[in-house]
Amino acid sequence: MPAVRGGRQRRRPDGHRLGGEEPVEEERLALRRHGHRREQHARRRDRGQRRNRRRQRHRPPGLQAADLTTAVELQDASGETPRHFLLTVTNGSKSPCVLNDAPQVRLGAGDDAPVVEPLGEPDTEPVVVEGGGKGYAGLYVFGNDEGGEAEYDQADRFTATLVAGEGTELSGTLVFHLPRGLRSVSYDDAARVNGWAGTEGLAMRPVSQL
Repeated sequence: MPAVRGGRQRRRPDGHRLGGEEPVEEERLALRRHGHRREQHARRRDRGQRRNRRRQRHRPPGLQAADLTTAVELQDASGETPRHFLLTVTNGSKSPCVLNDAPQVRLGAGDDAPVVEPLGEPDTEPVVVEGGGKGYAGLYVFGNDEGGEAEYDQADRFTATLVAGEGTELSGTLVFHLPRGLRSVSYDDAARVNGWAGTEGLAMRPVSQL
């Protein structure tokens, strides 16, 4: 008689009953399902590793400040208060680079210069700038409509750092010199910056409504 404990027959780890009997059909199916799950897990792990290797091969190189040249263009008509600016970066490298969210713009130089808040939630889709290509951001600096700009804080340049993300390394500071003819511009708490865009129109459309 097979050895029993608590009314149930004891079995070896391989599913055979003590006494040499073959495992019952339910046990055989359970062992088969367990092996199938292990194979599925191994296949998913291999697919994930292959995807990661492909991403590493095709990921754009890290973006350095030295790879970009900058330009600023005033969007307001002559004689009007300077409020709206188009910030342009040109990728001077031969490889594509990635611009994430909105640039962290400061109204002036140094860490003490005020940081401009983004205009709403930036687009979560990064802007890929090919070698020699351009990326754009719209900047609004002054919201007062009552004149007297000279009484407000002044900025003689804009500076910006890049938001870290896939394909982007924070390295150095971008300097945006004011357009010719402007020695400084007034700014106030209404200043906002739009996220990076692939065209001038997409960059300026939201801030032009301010």
